Amino acid sequence: MANFLASVRKERGLTQVELAQRLARPQPMISHIERGERRVDMLEFCEIAWAMELNPQDLFTRFSREVLPPEGRTCTADPK
Repeated sequence: MANFLASVRKERGLTQVELAQRLARPQPMISHIERGERRVDMLEFCEIAWAMELNPQDLFTRFSREVLPPEGRTCTADPK
């Protein structure tokens, strides 16, 4: 997730500082996320997507296609 979010941020032409400002959060938080030192929950993922002017569902779909291995792309209701 970390490298993916950094890549998308750069594609959108944003610096860490600009993204942090849009989120009203400190820049080091963005750095920690992008280095994999801090995880994001679903609400934060949505906020980050919106701050980059992206639809969270579209961004997650892209993540699942580009980053997750094929066997990790499906979810079951019962993990047994």
